[in-house]
Amino acid sequence: MNARKILISAVLLALAIGVIVLVNVLSNSRTQTELLGFFPGASVNTIGTVMLRDASDQTKLQRRGDVWVLLPKMASTSVTSGTGFSGALGTEVAQEKPAAGTNAMEYPVDSGAVNQLLETLVKIRKSTLVSENPAKQITFGVDSLHGTRIEAIDIAGRSLGEVILGKSSPDYGSNYFRPENSNQVFLVPESNRWSLTADHKHWEDKNILKFDQVQVKQLTIAKNGSLTVVIARADSITKGWQLIKGGKMPLDSNKVNSVLNTLSNFQAAEFEDSAYTDSATGLADPQLALTINFKSGSSRTVAIGNKKAGQSNYWLKIPEKQYLFLINDWQYKQLDKKAEDLAYVPPKPGTPVKPTLKPKSPGRVNLPGKNPAKK
Repeated sequence: MNARKILISAVLLALAIGVIVLVNVLSNSRTQTELLGFFPGASVNTIGTVMLRDASDQTKLQRRGDVWVLLPKMASTSVTSGTGFSGALGTEVAQEKPAAGTNAMEYPVDSGAVNQLLETLVKIRKSTLVSENPAKQITFGVDSLHGTRIEAIDIAGRSLGEVILGKSSPDYGSNYFRPENSNQVFLVPESNRWSLTADHKHWEDKNILKFDQVQVKQLTIAKNGSLTVVIARADSITKGWQLIKGGKMPLDSNKVNSVLNTLSNFQAAEFEDSAYTDSATGLADPQLALTINFKSGSSRTVAIGNKKAGQSNYWLKIPEKQYLFLINDWQYKQLDKKAEDLAYVPPKPGTPVKPTLKPKSPGRVNLPGKNPAKK
C-alpha cells in the first residue's frame, strides 16, 4: 500500500471515530436531559392526558386528535395521604364516572392555556436540590396533602411521571417540586405556576359568541316571550340604526353599539357543571332571547333563563352547543334593553355647552444669555 492510500485510510478512520464519539456525546446529553426532566420522554406531541388536582379542585385534560377537551369534574375531591392519583381517586374516579347530578360531557378547552401547559411540562427540569428530608416536605408544600398533583400520560396510556407542585420561593420567581415516590425536593426557576393550576375554570373556553358587529343587519330582543324591540341597520342614506318594532322614537347608535359590543365578544363566567331541566333553568320560557341577523343571511340566537339560586349568575344557552353557560348579572343587564333604553335623548334646552378651549400659545421663549433687546 502506497503512502497516498495509507493517508486516505487514516483520514477515513479518524472521521469514523469522530462520528462515533459525537453520536455517543449527543446520546449521553439527551439521556441526561431526559433524566433531569420530571416527565422523561415527554414532548408536546406525545402527551395525551394531563391531570391536575389540589385540595379544592381538579382538572383532567385529554387529547382528541388535534384538539384538547376538558372533562367534567370527577366524583372524588379528597386526596388520601401517601397515594398517587390512582389511589387517591379510587375505582369510581379511575373509571371517570361523573359525580351525581353532573353532565357527563366534554367541554371545549382554552387552547392557549393548554399549549402553555404542555410547553411547561416538557421544559421544567430538576434544578436545585433543597431537601431530602421527609419531615420538611410540608414546609415546602409538597407533602401528600398539600400542593398540586400533576400527572402526564402519553397517547398510549402510559404514565410519563407525576409530581407535586408546592409553594413559591420567597421572591416568587421559583417553585418547589417533588417527584411522586421520592423525598427529593427541587427548587425550579420560572416554572409558570399559573399554567399548572388545578382550577377547573381556568381551562374552560368560555367564548359564547364572536362576530364582526359591522356585519349585523338586525337585532331582535324579546322579554318573557313577548317581542320587545327590533332594531335594523339603516341604509346608506339614513345612517345609524332604526327602530322597526317597539315604538317610533329615534335611536342612539352608541347605545345600540354598546349592546352589540357585549354580544360580539360574549364570554361566560363559567360552565354549568350540574344537570338541570329547562324548566328549572327557565330556558323552557326564557326571560330574555336575542336574535342577531347578519348581512350574509345567517343568524345567531341566545336564550337567557333564570338567575341561579344563591348566585348572581344567569343560565344561558345557544342552540349550537349542548352545555349551559353562566353569565354575570351585569352582563344580563347590558342585554336587557327596552326601546326607551336605547332611545336618543336630546340635551335639555338651556343646557350650557362647554366651550372648546383653544390651546395656549407657547409664547416667546427666551434662551439664557440670548434675551432680545427691549425696543
